[in-house]
Amino acid sequence: MGMDDLREKLRNMIVVEDISAIQIMSERTGLSEDDVRNVLHEMVEAGELSGHLTPDGSRFFRDGIPPPPATKGPDEEPPEFMKYDTRPGRIVATIGLIMVVGSLVGRVIASGSVAAENVAYIILFAGLVVLMAGCYQIGRRPTP
Repeated sequence: MGMDDLREKLRNMIVVEDISAIQIMSERTGLSEDDVRNVLHEMVEAGELSGHLTPDGSRFFRDGIPPPPATKGPDEEPPEFMKYDTRPGRIVATIGLIMVVGSLVGRVIASGSVAAENVAYIILFAGLVVLMAGCYQIGRRPTP
């Protein structure tokens, strides 16, 4: 194999086949890894290739390559273990919060009437229980 054939084969491996490993280039050309590195270095200096060797000399990367497209699209569904409907828990927690706020407002309005204040406190504690139950339902999500 002539030097021009070798350079063309290396250029095709790098540009067309997108191979960056010096070891694979060495196996395909039959040259030692050091010889492949030397030929690549000569090609870069001659302007036939644009790129660089890694510091350890195991790979050759071309310059000016755009990054690969993202692999995950927005249309993909999450895995089954990530799906969990929190709506029932949020609804229960919201009802509990409304009960707490309503009882506090009722307590302020009914100031002076012991019976009305007692009802407001009962609604307050019932609202706290409902709020905690809703929060428990939200936090009960199964682990993967």
